[in-house]
Amino acid sequence: MPKLTKIFDAKVKVGEYTTNEGQKNKWEAVGSVLKNEKGNFVFAMKKTFNPAGVPSNPNDADIYIPFFPPNQK
Repeated sequence: MPKLTKIFDAKVKVGEYTTNEGQKNKWEAVGSVLKNEKGNFVFAMKKTFNPAGVPSNPNDADIYIPFFPPNQK
């Protein structure tokens, strides 16, 4: 199997919540953008991700999945 490096986490907004600091977004990780040794990119999506559960604009049939830098531990 070729070596893959994680470049981004793919997350969708699944809701909002309120804190003392104001309104915050709740995100769910749905996959990752990976890069192989040849420089090609791959999007690996969780098998359990169901896009039907993602809130969206009723006038827009698309679901937008933003990419974020991976969390540094």
